[in-house]
Amino acid sequence: MITVAAIFVGPIAALGTQRFLDRIHETKDRRVKLSHTVMAFRATCKAVSYEHTVEYKTQFYYPQYHADAEAEQLHIRKQFAKAITNKGLKVVVDGAH
Repeated sequence: MITVAAIFVGPIAALGTQRFLDRIHETKDRRVKLSHTVMAFRATCKAVSYEHTVEYKTQFYYPQYHADAEAEQLHIRKQFAKAITNKGLKVVVDGAH
């Protein structure tokens, strides 16, 4: 019984282990390739006397237009919420016509 289980489980475990190891190697290979690309870029820049530094930023690019549009949308939402509450928009019907 144990032999039969080993015959089925063994190859499955081997494939799972191999896939796990392949993912680790692929991640390492990508990092090495990126490192080589950055180093080659730096060497090319130095060869043509161009000074370039590689900086890793943690901030996101956020154009002023998007900030302004978001602020306007927030203002509109606040004014709309104010208008539809009991203290907001008041309609007066004049029956003099």
